[in-house]
Amino acid sequence: VYLFKRYLLGVAKAATVVEKRSEKIFYPIYACAAFIYRIIITVSIFFVLEDTLATLGIILAVSLFIIWFALPACKGLVYLLNGPELAGMREKALFRFALFAGVLAALVFGIPVESSVVVEGVVESRDQNIIFSEVEGTLSSFTPTDTQVFKNATRIVTLENPGILAEFDRMALSAEVAKAKFDHAQHKGEANAAGIYALEWQGSLRQLEILRLQTRKQKIDAPVSGIWVAPELTRRHGKWIGKGDMLGSIYSPEALRLRVIVDQFDAARLFAETVLRAEFCISRRMDIREPRGQLFSARTEDVPIPAGRRELFHPSLGMQSGGEIATVQGQSGETLSANHFFELRLLPDAKALAHLAPGQKVLVRLVFGDQPLGVQWLRRARQFFTNR
Repeated sequence: VYLFKRYLLGVAKAATVVEKRSEKIFYPIYACAAFIYRIIITVSIFFVLEDTLATLGIILAVSLFIIWFALPACKGLVYLLNGPELAGMREKALFRFALFAGVLAALVFGIPVESSVVVEGVVESRDQNIIFSEVEGTLSSFTPTDTQVFKNATRIVTLENPGILAEFDRMALSAEVAKAKFDHAQHKGEANAAGIYALEWQGSLRQLEILRLQTRKQKIDAPVSGIWVAPELTRRHGKWIGKGDMLGSIYSPEALRLRVIVDQFDAARLFAETVLRAEFCISRRMDIREPRGQLFSARTEDVPIPAGRRELFHPSLGMQSGGEIATVQGQSGETLSANHFFELRLLPDAKALAHLAPGQKVLVRLVFGDQPLGVQWLRRARQFFTNR
């Protein structure tokens, strides 16, 4: 208050409690820091109350707005109009305050600065082959995740099922026995018996071919060339793999894209304005490659999907998994976004491809045209209270 009176309004006789030179630096810093601290604590309490006692949270927010902003503004206005310290210099003080307010308003509402939106998304492959187990067995060996594999040349998974091998040996013996019986009956001229043994032999051969195919399927080679991703296999080594279990996936490192979630409020800008540029950083590592803090650029793959949706395309985007999207439980037990969102797809530049892998989370900054800070702040405030 002293600094405001002394240097802004020009009140030479304004009183101050500061005595030491160090306090002239410490007090203003402490005052600003304490004010920010109170706001952070109070907003945190508001979020907690919003989930349990929504009405009490609203009362708290309105009360603090009145105490921290409305009342000081009223007191300041009364001081400017009737304060005894301004006797004889009120017009000069009002002029200086009006000049200050005008310059501040010009800076906040008159000077355009870069306008942007930060959204969250995940990396996915546009050309991805998911590998499932066609037979069941114990996981014996596998190619480490994040390895380059080649079509029909790299063995990615080996399963062991002694039961299939034992059944194969038993069926091979049964086929030999049936063939021997068929040959013996044919040699003796027993046509009826030969026909029965022939059918038994053919059935054994069919079963033997099925078991031979199952044995081959225990050794899985890469069906396509690309990067093999199977982070879960490390903890499943030596454990039983069921038929139909997902083992991993192979993706083309040149065919990656970013799928990002855009809030309803910001989605309107995607249709009304042009995204001048998009830049992103890897926000959470899902594999061993992550240059922390490094920014990469991307371009939009296509126009935003026009229909709002609630089904999350990746579970890591929900708050329960550390994401930013509030979720609720659907009627069928599925996890849904609390509010509708829009999806935007981006293509990363070539420099970023070497550091990306499907499943990684990214923070994307969408840059629009320049707008004054005041307009941006008002939009954010309106978005905050609209989403509450």
